[in-house]
Amino acid sequence: MTTPNRALRRLPAWALLTALLASGCTGQGATPPTESAAPAIDPAQAETLRLPVEDYMLTPLQSARRNWLHGKLIQACMKAYDLEYPVFPEPVLSPRDSLVFRRYGITDAAAAAEWGYHLPMAQAEPSAAGSGLKPSAEQTTALLGRSADGTPAASFRGRELPNGGCSKKASEQLETAPSGTRGPGTGPDQLITTTKADSFRRSIEDPRVKAVFARWSKCLSTHGYDAPSPMEAGAGIPSIQAEKPDATEIEAAQADIACKRNTNLVGIWFMVESDYQRMSIADHRTEFEALAKARDADVTHTTELLTAFAP
Repeated sequence: MTTPNRALRRLPAWALLTALLASGCTGQGATPPTESAAPAIDPAQAETLRLPVEDYMLTPLQSARRNWLHGKLIQACMKAYDLEYPVFPEPVLSPRDSLVFRRYGITDAAAAAEWGYHLPMAQAEPSAAGSGLKPSAEQTTALLGRSADGTPAASFRGRELPNGGCSKKASEQLETAPSGTRGPGTGPDQLITTTKADSFRRSIEDPRVKAVFARWSKCLSTHGYDAPSPMEAGAGIPSIQAEKPDATEIEAAQADIACKRNTNLVGIWFMVESDYQRMSIADHRTEFEALAKARDADVTHTTELLTAFAP
């Protein structure tokens, strides 16, 4: 937990790392790269980084288009029952669509200068179709195929309802394979999801990451703040629970990012996590290749459907 000691107590980085990992420094039986081998990555570059599993996933833009199309398909279904379903005029991307958004803690110095550890208000806006909708009882029935009390509904306003409502119908129209928001394999307990979770867990237990956490924590203490790891940074500052940050929170957040820069925390952590992901991909090569093919089929199908709703 973070506790202030005073008032409170070139080349893109991912390209450099790809070259490093492709050189044969990783994989089972190989010597893991040392901390000094990590490319220097400024925290500001964090959200441009691509983890190895992303080679098998929808891109953020493809995902945004897919989510938007899902909303448009729901909207078309709801219209048949004379009901509205709001959808943004076009697909919307936000910083939160990056797979590494705050994965290594806060990294945006400009945002920290205004918002501290808070999520900037502009980034808090919903990006998925229909987000923020508080459906009426009638909308709930058509959307989910059941009444507000959970009773299944087979019809609505004298017309047959799809099994599971308009939401399930839209998913069935859209999906070529069981998937999450970033494509096949990204749903709960699916391979890409479990690989991401496992690589993160293993990375924070890795001696190289523990060592850079210690250096980052020592740096942070020179600014008057305590936190053993970036995951716990800011937790002890009261304004974290407030609508907006106070000066102490902003100062702590700025020190956090400065210490990440001084210790190359993002570069080392990203290198280590990427190493674990590449090993997992190698161990499940056939499964990942199948996911890539399913992802490509998903993109083709989505593109075909988009022609009917192109903004």
